[in-house]
Amino acid sequence: MKKLLFLFITVIAISLFTTNCSKVEDNEYYFYSTIDSNTVPLSLYINNEYKGQIPILNNYISYDSLQQLDQTLYVLLSGNITYNIVAKDSFGLAQSIFAIEYKSKKGSSSTYLRTQKGGNDMFGFDNKLVVRIYKQ
Repeated sequence: MKKLLFLFITVIAISLFTTNCSKVEDNEYYFYSTIDSNTVPLSLYINNEYKGQIPILNNYISYDSLQQLDQTLYVLLSGNITYNIVAKDSFGLAQSIFAIEYKSKKGSSSTYLRTQKGGNDMFGFDNKLVVRIYKQ
């Protein structure tokens, strides 16, 4: 009986340990645009799901201007998944198409940005990614 109880506790401990080690962290994404201010804001779609309108800012967000993050479109996304992102104009035409993939493994992480159409760039810190969409 003691062996069975020990085996049961060991199995539970191992499964809890491996579950906690493989947990994928969520990432905070902040989208904004620097497209000409005469343009109406673009609509953001992630994996074909509408997320909202992308605010147009006059300035670029950098590490020195993080207070502007509250003016962006905030989206929480899980890691280790590729997200297909499309920014559409008011006519429903895609102005920017790209994919973001965030990979996290054993304490390190990397982010990949693959652009198909339009211009975009990003920078990250503390599980936060700031994504700028602009006209090329």
